[in-house]
Amino acid sequence: MKNLSTAIGAAALLFAATGAIAAAPADGSVASRLKRQGTVFAATTRFTIAGAEVTDNATGLIWRRCSEGQLLVGDACVGDAATFVWEDAIGDALSEVDATGVAWRLPNVKELASIVDRTRTAPCIDVATFPNTPAAIYWSSSPLTGGPKGFWAVNFGIGGVGNLSHNYLYATRLVRATGH
Repeated sequence: MKNLSTAIGAAALLFAATGAIAAAPADGSVASRLKRQGTVFAATTRFTIAGAEVTDNATGLIWRRCSEGQLLVGDACVGDAATFVWEDAIGDALSEVDATGVAWRLPNVKELASIVDRTRTAPCIDVATFPNTPAAIYWSSSPLTGGPKGFWAVNFGIGGVGNLSHNYLYATRLVRATGH
């Protein structure tokens, strides 16, 4: 059962990150059945760091380097990542818009999963680009369709995607489109 859940988790993450799953090759291994489609970027060209922000050259999105609640000092995010229930995570993003005049928002699950780096472990993210990121669950703005009130989240401890009840406390990382 562990292999099946790993395969399902990897497939969910792959789909969330790329929107596409390739056909299964002949060898049938879990790794070979999951093929990321799209442009592959070297670690040194994937992100462009500009102070407290980073541009993802694969998606064009601009991310905050630090989790909400942390402060960038030099090249390090200091302090603890704040945690929010989902509604308060949305409110925090709106407060940042009011405070900065910049269109920060909570990313959708596909956007958030796109910064997962499965070559790394706990946290599954480029820590040079996103320093001191906790190996924690992060809210997305994507609602769960049907069923109880829930939303999609990304677990940077294991690199997986799942849906969770809106009343749990999880971290957030804000994003914006280029030019906003």
